Amino acid sequence: MFNFASSSPKYKNYKVLGNTAANDVNGHKILYAGQDPAEPSRALIRKIVQVSPTTFCYEETRITPTETTPQVHTQLYRIRGFNLDEEITGEEIQIRGAFRPLPNVLGFSLFSKKLASGSHFSIVENALWKKAPGTWVEWFQDIRDRRDMSAYLRSRWV
Repeated sequence: MFNFASSSPKYKNYKVLGNTAANDVNGHKILYAGQDPAEPSRALIRKIVQVSPTTFCYEETRITPTETTPQVHTQLYRIRGFNLDEEITGEEIQIRGAFRPLPNVLGFSLFSKKLASGSHFSIVENALWKKAPGTWVEWFQDIRDRRDMSAYLRSRWV
């Protein structure tokens, strides 16, 4: 439903370390930026991003250097019931973890590579759905989150 593929003439490297806008410093928090432990020739960036006013996601980006434009693979997963700006204690985190509901796992993958006509990128959804669908409210929230996550990844390249 929210899968997407296109080409872009230019790779915007500032959007990998920052957020979708060049001056947005409040919508993300970088957890790790450095060498990928799995393959030392790649760079790995892990961060928490805000894709809508109420939805936060975990983003993991792997950058493989090439001669001209790097290959980029980004994975984005929703973090349910998380707020980056909320101040909570360790005890509260443990209580929330013990009594949290099991949400649907929503994720997207973005892959970009250099072509002769520019850079190709594709966004593919990878979600894990529960057997029991839950409530209508949860179903509509999942639809909105899927839309926001896909739009966030698309805005990184378009």
